[in-house]
Amino acid sequence: ETGTWCGPCRTLSRYVVNNKEIFDANFVWLKVDRVRDLHGSEVMTRYRRKIGGIPWFVILDAEGKSLERSEMADGANIGYPTKPEEIQRLLDVLKKTGPRLSEEQIVRLREGLEGKK
Repeated sequence: ETGTWCGPCRTLSRYVVNNKEIFDANFVWLKVDRVRDLHGSEVMTRYRRKIGGIPWFVILDAEGKSLERSEMADGANIGYPTKPEEIQRLLDVLKKTGPRLSEEQIVRLREGLEGKK
């Protein structure tokens, strides 16, 4: 879930674009704006446990079953991850749901989140 006015949402979008070849090889990305997109609210209601901050994501399998969400163990949304534990959670989610991701790609993704690349 995203919003055109949301700074962290735009930052996450740029991050995905900057790592497009990694994400495109492992995931199909779809941005949904709860307010602006037709049926956006219905989509979010189906997959999101509670209304909260954005950006928020869910990773689905081919049948639309939720595999992982952008939530920490306590249910807090990681948004655009900036804290070490949020970055690690995102990378763990990507490793779990993108089995073709190489260790080199994970390092590149981490460096991008940590501002090293």
